[in-house]
Amino acid sequence: MFTRPRAPAPVHTAVHRHTTRATRVVIARSTAYDALSGYQKNRMQNARTDADWAAIEKDVPGARAMYASAQRARATTPPTTKDPMDALCDADPGAIECKAFD
Repeated sequence: MFTRPRAPAPVHTAVHRHTTRATRVVIARSTAYDALSGYQKNRMQNARTDADWAAIEKDVPGARAMYASAQRARATTPPTTKDPMDALCDADPGAIECKAFD
C-alpha cells in the first residue's frame, strides 16, 4: 500500500496570545495586616499620596485594601470589658482566688 508523505514539521510554531490582560484578584484581610512587620505598618500609616501607595503595593500586593480593612475592623471592634477575675481582685485583694495568681 502506498503511504501518503507527511509535510515536514514547521520551523516556527505560532504562539497564541490573548488580547486581554489577565486580571489579578487580591483578597485583603485585616488579619493579614496584623501579620505585617512594624516597618510596613508604619509605611502604610504614613502613606499620603497614590505614589506612596504604589511603592507599598510593589512590596505588599493589596496593601491599601488590607490597611483599609484593618482600620474598619478596629473602628467596629467594641471595647473589651474588664475580666471578672480582675474586678474580683480589685474589690477584695485578699481573696483566695487572687492569691492563687500571685
